[in-house]
Amino acid sequence: MIKRVLIMKFSEFKIFSFILATTLNCSCIYANETVKSLYSTKAFLNICVSSRGNPELINKQAKNMGFIQMPNEYAAHFLKDYNGHAWMISSSEGKFVITQLDNGVCSLFINKGSSTEIQKNLESWLPPESTGLTYKKEVYKDKNLTTTNYIISKNGKALETWIYTSSSEKNDSLVAVISHQMN
Repeated sequence: MIKRVLIMKFSEFKIFSFILATTLNCSCIYANETVKSLYSTKAFLNICVSSRGNPELINKQAKNMGFIQMPNEYAAHFLKDYNGHAWMISSSEGKFVITQLDNGVCSLFINKGSSTEIQKNLESWLPPESTGLTYKKEVYKDKNLTTTNYIISKNGKALETWIYTSSSEKNDSLVAVISHQMN
């Protein structure tokens, strides 16, 4: 029985990985053809989502995209009280920090841009029903923060969650944080 469950889990992972790889390599299978993918979305998909919480893959993907690992004293600002690692890059779209926590959560911190545009771009990459995957959107507001959870499921079983948090404060140094967590 356990062997069958492991084979099924591995099969689901292989199917989802294939769908994700196809999506990232093709032009806009999920995304609306008219929406240009933002750097933040590309970094989130290529580093956080494709790694599935695997620290070695996060490290490899971050380096492949040109991110530089931050020294511990600077990384601590983004990691807070959690163990993990952080990488940073500056691009024409702003400064970005990727964090990988030891619990498997991968996050992208974004310091510049329109939070509405970033969220809309991210949503354009959510899986359509034709993939056999569905998602549920949950929105929470707390003071100046809005958090949107996108719980991605297959056959009613939650596989992973994309978490988008943005601030409504003007001149905030942090526009949004996008996180990925396996369920």
